[in-house]
Amino acid sequence: MDDFFSKIMTTVSFSSLIGFILSNCGYPAMLGYMLSGCVMTYVGGGIYNINTLLGESNIIMLQEIALITLMFVTGLKTNLSRFFQISKQALKFVLMQVIFSIITIICIYQLYGKEIIIRIIFMLFLTLNSTAAAVNILENFNKLNTLKGSFIVCILIIQDVIFMITIAMLKNTIAGVSPLVMIGNLCLVLSLLCGIVIFLRSRFVYGLSKILHKFVNRNFEIVCTIVITLLIIVGSILELLSISASLGGFILGLILGNIGEEKKFYASIAPFNAIMMLLFFVVIGSKLDLNFILQHSIIVWSCTILIVAHKIGMNWWIANILCIEDSLSIAFILSQLSEFGFILVIFINQIETDTFLSIFMENMIIISLSIGSLFTIVSKSYLYKKGIM
Repeated sequence: MDDFFSKIMTTVSFSSLIGFILSNCGYPAMLGYMLSGCVMTYVGGGIYNINTLLGESNIIMLQEIALITLMFVTGLKTNLSRFFQISKQALKFVLMQVIFSIITIICIYQLYGKEIIIRIIFMLFLTLNSTAAAVNILENFNKLNTLKGSFIVCILIIQDVIFMITIAMLKNTIAGVSPLVMIGNLCLVLSLLCGIVIFLRSRFVYGLSKILHKFVNRNFEIVCTIVITLLIIVGSILELLSISASLGGFILGLILGNIGEEKKFYASIAPFNAIMMLLFFVVIGSKLDLNFILQHSIIVWSCTILIVAHKIGMNWWIANILCIEDSLSIAFILSQLSEFGFILVIFINQIETDTFLSIFMENMIIISLSIGSLFTIVSKSYLYKKGIM
């Protein structure tokens, strides 16, 4: 047991150090976490490999907790007033992304023989963008709180909500739940979201915010514990209703953030969120299979470059069609594959007996998240000179 904890602490400490160094050099900390996860996997014969240390079941649970926390923070930072000002344009953007991705999937003839679920997974794979990478890049460029930054975050929020609803439907399909029950669950989710939005825009929120303000100021030291407890309760309830627990995290964050005290709630949950994000990206880095990449280097790199180029071209074209300014910078920021792709890989493992596809997708996600973010940050001065950023 002592040996286990010493290895975990060594991995976490090393990852924190690399993340800190890269962050102070102007690069996203997540790159340092992924790099350290990859390095620790191959150091000492793999004794520091976090996947081996924790086990597959614990890794899946860790990923889910990290994504729930990420969605809670996303909901916490979602200002409904600003969201509704730009949501129509962002919704059009996401719908056009989905349409172009469906057309692309149809055009890839090899997928004709695949099940409909695999096609849906690939459509999500092409459509979704990395929330963590985009926010990191926007923060690095000091654009997070600008109109462009808010628009990109709005796109990511809409994507994430659609993704979580779709994932819930996929879970039910694989579990053999009847279509009638799935439609009922979908109606329940949409009703829940609409009800929460109507409540948060009502006058009752003002009185509730006063009560919440007093409670947070008097009990700030236990706010983090209460928030984590609420996340577990809300997530468990939604899982029992066959709805994504991540959606529960987003809903809870949306409620608490728009009632008031968003900064204090974020300050209380920030250390826990930081630890979960560190472990999440260390796990991602540790999944990089160098032997697989060397054996299939041509297909892995060519497909990754093609998908990233496809996403840049698609997002740039959509932004131009919708007459959105800074279309190229938006396309660059939204060029990474999503961290939610690892949830899609879990579904593929449940459907496909051949592990090649899942390993292939995992490596493409890791390369896209690391190289794509690094390229955008390294090109910072050039992008500024050209007026792209």
